[in-house]
Amino acid sequence: MKHLDLLIDCVKKVYVSTTQRLLPLLKHGEITYDLLWALFKPNTPVYTTCFGTKKPRCVTYDSGEEKINRSKKKYFSMECRHFDFDGKAFGKASITLAIPKFRGTKLINTLEAFPLKHHRDEKRVRSELVQCGRKFVRLIGTHLCHCQGEAFYMDDGDPVRVSVDSRVMTDADFFWKMNPNYSRPRADLAATVWDRHRLPPGYEPPRDQVKSDDVEPVELKEGDLLICCPTVPGFSFGEKMWGEFILSILV
Repeated sequence: MKHLDLLIDCVKKVYVSTTQRLLPLLKHGEITYDLLWALFKPNTPVYTTCFGTKKPRCVTYDSGEEKINRSKKKYFSMECRHFDFDGKAFGKASITLAIPKFRGTKLINTLEAFPLKHHRDEKRVRSELVQCGRKFVRLIGTHLCHCQGEAFYMDDGDPVRVSVDSRVMTDADFFWKMNPNYSRPRADLAATVWDRHRLPPGYEPPRDQVKSDDVEPVELKEGDLLICCPTVPGFSFGEKMWGEFILSILV
Protein backbone atom coordinates (compact mmCIF):
# COMPACT_ATOMS: atom_id res chain seq x y z
CA MET A 1 0.00 0.00 0.00
CA LYS A 2 2.91 2.35 0.73
CA HIS A 3 4.33 1.70 -2.72
CA LEU A 4 0.92 2.33 -4.27
CA ASP A 5 0.55 5.64 -2.43
CA LEU A 6 4.02 6.62 -3.63
CA LEU A 7 3.06 5.78 -7.23
CA ILE A 8 -0.15 7.80 -7.03
CA ASP A 9 1.68 10.80 -5.59
CA CYS A 10 4.29 10.54 -8.35
CA VAL A 11 1.61 10.43 -11.08
CA LYS A 12 -0.15 13.47 -9.58
CA LYS A 13 3.10 15.44 -9.57
CA VAL A 14 4.06 14.44 -13.13
CA TYR A 15 0.64 15.34 -14.52
CA VAL A 16 -0.10 18.40 -12.39
CA SER A 17 0.26 20.77 -15.34
CA THR A 18 -2.05 18.57 -17.44
CA THR A 19 -4.64 18.50 -14.67
CA GLN A 20 -4.49 22.29 -14.33
CA ARG A 21 -5.28 22.64 -18.05
CA LEU A 22 -7.83 19.81 -18.28
CA LEU A 23 -10.17 20.52 -15.37
CA PRO A 24 -11.16 24.09 -16.40
CA LEU A 25 -11.85 22.84 -19.94
CA LEU A 26 -14.04 19.98 -18.71
CA LYS A 27 -15.93 22.38 -16.47
CA HIS A 28 -17.01 24.29 -19.59
CA GLY A 29 -17.57 21.15 -21.65
CA GLU A 30 -14.57 21.85 -23.88
CA ILE A 31 -11.40 20.05 -24.93
CA THR A 32 -8.27 20.63 -27.01
CA TYR A 33 -6.87 18.15 -29.52
CA ASP A 34 -3.70 17.48 -27.53
CA LEU A 35 -5.78 16.51 -24.47
CA LEU A 36 -8.10 14.05 -26.20
CA TRP A 37 -6.13 11.18 -24.67
CA ALA A 38 -7.10 12.43 -21.21
CA LEU A 39 -10.79 12.79 -22.13
CA PHE A 40 -11.33 9.12 -22.95
CA LYS A 41 -10.92 6.44 -20.29
CA PRO A 42 -10.75 2.68 -21.00
CA ASN A 43 -14.01 0.70 -20.67
CA THR A 44 -16.24 3.77 -20.85
CA PRO A 45 -19.14 4.12 -23.33
CA VAL A 46 -18.44 6.44 -26.24
CA TYR A 47 -21.20 8.15 -28.21
CA THR A 48 -20.84 8.45 -31.96
CA THR A 49 -22.99 7.93 -35.07
CA CYS A 50 -23.23 5.04 -37.50
CA PHE A 51 -21.18 5.79 -40.62
CA GLY A 52 -23.89 4.46 -42.92
CA THR A 53 -27.03 5.83 -41.25
CA LYS A 54 -25.77 8.79 -39.16
CA LYS A 55 -27.98 7.45 -36.38
CA PRO A 56 -26.75 7.40 -32.74
CA ARG A 57 -24.73 4.46 -31.50
CA CYS A 58 -22.39 3.62 -28.64
CA VAL A 59 -19.17 1.61 -28.39
CA THR A 60 -16.75 0.87 -25.56
CA TYR A 61 -13.42 2.68 -25.61
CA ASP A 62 -10.24 0.64 -25.20
CA SER A 63 -7.28 2.81 -26.24
CA GLY A 64 -6.24 5.70 -28.46
CA GLU A 65 -3.22 7.22 -30.17
CA GLU A 66 -2.37 9.85 -32.77
CA LYS A 67 -1.89 8.62 -36.33
CA ILE A 68 -1.24 10.14 -39.75
CA ASN A 69 -3.30 9.33 -42.84
CA ARG A 70 -2.13 8.89 -46.43
CA SER A 71 -2.37 12.65 -46.99
CA LYS A 72 -0.10 13.36 -44.01
CA LYS A 73 -2.98 14.66 -41.90
CA LYS A 74 -3.02 13.84 -38.20
CA TYR A 75 -5.97 12.35 -36.35
CA PHE A 76 -6.72 10.74 -32.99
CA SER A 77 -7.38 7.04 -33.59
CA MET A 78 -9.59 5.24 -31.07
CA GLU A 79 -9.74 1.46 -30.71
CA CYS A 80 -13.19 0.46 -29.49
CA ARG A 81 -15.44 -2.60 -29.31
CA HIS A 82 -19.11 -3.47 -29.62
CA PHE A 83 -21.37 -6.54 -29.77
CA ASP A 84 -22.23 -8.02 -33.15
CA PHE A 85 -23.43 -11.21 -34.84
CA ASP A 86 -21.86 -12.46 -38.08
CA GLY A 87 -24.26 -15.30 -38.74
CA LYS A 88 -22.10 -17.82 -36.92
CA ALA A 89 -20.77 -16.21 -33.77
CA PHE A 90 -22.11 -13.65 -31.32
CA GLY A 91 -19.59 -11.61 -29.40
CA LYS A 92 -17.34 -8.58 -29.43
CA ALA A 93 -16.14 -6.97 -32.64
CA SER A 94 -13.56 -4.21 -32.90
CA ILE A 95 -14.17 -0.82 -34.47
CA THR A 96 -11.84 2.14 -34.90
CA LEU A 97 -13.11 5.70 -34.60
CA ALA A 98 -11.19 8.82 -35.54
CA ILE A 99 -11.17 12.51 -34.66
CA PRO A 100 -9.31 14.71 -37.18
CA LYS A 101 -6.84 17.19 -35.70
CA PHE A 102 -8.34 20.58 -34.87
CA ARG A 103 -7.06 23.91 -33.60
CA GLY A 104 -8.00 25.64 -30.38
CA THR A 105 -10.82 24.32 -28.19
CA LYS A 106 -13.93 22.46 -29.21
CA LEU A 107 -17.16 21.61 -27.42
CA ILE A 108 -16.88 17.97 -26.37
CA ASN A 109 -20.38 17.12 -27.57
CA THR A 110 -19.56 18.34 -31.09
CA LEU A 111 -16.69 15.88 -31.59
CA GLU A 112 -17.08 12.96 -34.00
CA ALA A 113 -17.01 10.74 -30.89
CA PHE A 114 -17.13 11.62 -27.20
CA PRO A 115 -17.84 10.02 -23.80
CA LEU A 116 -21.58 9.37 -23.49
CA LYS A 117 -21.73 11.22 -20.16
CA HIS A 118 -21.10 14.48 -22.05
CA HIS A 119 -24.24 14.11 -24.18
CA ARG A 120 -26.85 16.81 -23.52
CA ASP A 121 -29.59 14.17 -23.19
CA GLU A 122 -27.63 11.17 -21.94
CA LYS A 123 -30.58 9.51 -20.20
CA ARG A 124 -32.80 9.51 -23.31
CA VAL A 125 -30.03 8.37 -25.65
CA ARG A 126 -28.95 5.60 -23.29
CA SER A 127 -32.55 4.35 -22.98
CA GLU A 128 -33.13 4.36 -26.76
CA LEU A 129 -29.86 2.54 -27.50
CA VAL A 130 -30.60 -0.11 -24.86
CA GLN A 131 -33.99 -0.69 -26.53
CA CYS A 132 -32.23 -1.05 -29.90
CA GLY A 133 -29.85 -3.51 -28.26
CA ARG A 134 -32.78 -5.62 -27.10
CA LYS A 135 -34.20 -5.62 -30.64
CA PHE A 136 -30.78 -6.60 -32.02
CA VAL A 137 -30.76 -9.64 -29.73
CA ARG A 138 -34.32 -10.59 -30.77
CA LEU A 139 -33.37 -10.44 -34.46
CA ILE A 140 -30.40 -12.80 -34.19
CA GLY A 141 -31.06 -15.58 -36.67
CA THR A 142 -33.62 -15.43 -39.49
CA HIS A 143 -36.64 -13.15 -39.17
CA LEU A 144 -39.24 -11.66 -41.48
CA CYS A 145 -39.87 -7.99 -40.67
CA HIS A 146 -41.29 -4.89 -42.28
CA CYS A 147 -39.01 -1.93 -42.93
CA GLN A 148 -40.34 1.56 -43.51
CA GLY A 149 -37.57 4.10 -43.63
CA GLU A 150 -33.96 4.46 -44.69
CA ALA A 151 -31.52 1.60 -45.25
CA PHE A 152 -28.14 1.52 -46.96
CA TYR A 153 -25.54 -0.64 -48.66
CA MET A 154 -21.86 -0.08 -49.37
CA ASP A 155 -20.61 0.70 -52.87
CA ASP A 156 -16.89 1.28 -53.48
CA GLY A 157 -16.35 2.36 -49.90
CA ASP A 158 -19.29 4.76 -49.78
CA PRO A 159 -22.68 4.17 -48.11
CA VAL A 160 -25.63 4.40 -50.52
CA ARG A 161 -28.87 5.28 -48.78
CA VAL A 162 -32.14 3.78 -49.99
CA SER A 163 -35.71 4.45 -48.95
CA VAL A 164 -37.38 1.14 -48.10
CA ASP A 165 -41.03 0.28 -47.54
CA SER A 166 -41.33 -3.48 -47.85
CA ARG A 167 -40.84 -6.83 -46.19
CA VAL A 168 -37.27 -7.57 -45.14
CA MET A 169 -35.60 -10.86 -44.28
CA THR A 170 -32.88 -10.37 -41.69
CA ASP A 171 -30.37 -13.19 -41.98
CA ALA A 172 -26.71 -12.45 -41.23
CA ASP A 173 -25.50 -15.93 -42.16
CA PHE A 174 -27.09 -15.92 -45.63
CA PHE A 175 -26.13 -12.25 -46.13
CA TRP A 176 -22.41 -13.02 -45.76
CA LYS A 177 -22.69 -16.08 -47.98
CA MET A 178 -24.22 -13.99 -50.77
CA ASN A 179 -21.91 -11.02 -50.16
CA PRO A 180 -18.53 -12.49 -49.12
CA ASN A 181 -16.61 -9.32 -50.05
CA TYR A 182 -19.00 -6.88 -48.42
CA SER A 183 -17.36 -4.54 -45.94
CA ARG A 184 -19.41 -2.89 -43.26
CA PRO A 185 -18.87 0.86 -42.96
CA ARG A 186 -16.08 1.85 -40.62
CA ALA A 187 -15.56 5.29 -39.17
CA ASP A 188 -11.78 4.92 -39.22
CA LEU A 189 -11.75 4.40 -42.99
CA ALA A 190 -13.93 7.44 -43.46
CA ALA A 191 -11.65 9.59 -41.34
CA THR A 192 -8.41 8.17 -42.67
CA VAL A 193 -9.39 9.18 -46.18
CA TRP A 194 -11.81 12.01 -45.37
CA ASP A 195 -10.15 14.20 -47.98
CA ARG A 196 -10.97 11.67 -50.73
CA HIS A 197 -14.15 10.19 -49.23
CA ARG A 198 -13.38 6.80 -50.72
CA LEU A 199 -10.93 3.95 -50.29
CA PRO A 200 -7.55 4.06 -52.04
CA PRO A 201 -7.45 2.13 -55.35
CA GLY A 202 -6.93 -1.57 -54.80
CA TYR A 203 -7.54 -1.34 -51.06
CA GLU A 204 -9.86 -3.96 -49.65
CA PRO A 205 -10.79 -3.39 -45.98
CA PRO A 206 -10.90 -6.47 -43.77
CA ARG A 207 -14.26 -7.87 -42.74
CA ASP A 208 -15.03 -7.25 -39.08
CA GLN A 209 -14.17 -10.29 -36.99
CA VAL A 210 -16.63 -11.24 -34.27
CA LYS A 211 -14.91 -12.96 -31.36
CA SER A 212 -17.19 -15.27 -29.44
CA ASP A 213 -16.52 -15.04 -25.71
CA ASP A 214 -19.21 -17.48 -24.54
CA VAL A 215 -21.63 -14.65 -23.81
CA GLU A 216 -25.26 -15.60 -24.31
CA PRO A 217 -27.26 -12.76 -25.94
CA VAL A 218 -30.15 -13.23 -23.49
CA GLU A 219 -27.74 -12.66 -20.60
CA LEU A 220 -26.59 -9.21 -21.72
CA LYS A 221 -26.88 -6.45 -19.15
CA GLU A 222 -27.92 -2.88 -19.99
CA GLY A 223 -24.30 -1.79 -20.41
CA ASP A 224 -23.85 -4.54 -23.01
CA LEU A 225 -27.11 -3.84 -24.82
CA LEU A 226 -25.97 -0.22 -25.09
CA ILE A 227 -23.11 -1.18 -27.41
CA CYS A 228 -24.90 -3.62 -29.73
CA CYS A 229 -24.60 -2.96 -33.46
CA PRO A 230 -27.32 -0.46 -34.58
CA THR A 231 -28.04 -2.27 -37.86
CA VAL A 232 -28.75 -5.80 -39.08
CA PRO A 233 -27.93 -7.18 -42.55
CA GLY A 234 -30.67 -8.63 -44.70
CA PHE A 235 -32.62 -8.59 -47.96
CA SER A 236 -35.41 -6.22 -49.00
CA PHE A 237 -38.03 -7.98 -51.14
CA GLY A 238 -39.50 -4.71 -52.40
CA GLU A 239 -36.22 -3.11 -53.49
CA LYS A 240 -34.59 -6.45 -54.44
CA MET A 241 -31.41 -5.51 -52.60
CA TRP A 242 -29.06 -6.68 -49.88
CA GLY A 243 -28.29 -4.04 -47.30
CA GLU A 244 -28.13 -2.91 -43.70
CA PHE A 245 -31.35 -2.03 -41.95
CA ILE A 246 -31.71 0.32 -39.00
CA LEU A 247 -33.08 -1.47 -35.96
CA SER A 248 -35.33 1.40 -34.94
CA ILE A 249 -37.42 1.16 -38.15
CA LEU A 250 -37.88 -2.63 -38.23
CA VAL A 251 -41.22 -4.01 -37.02
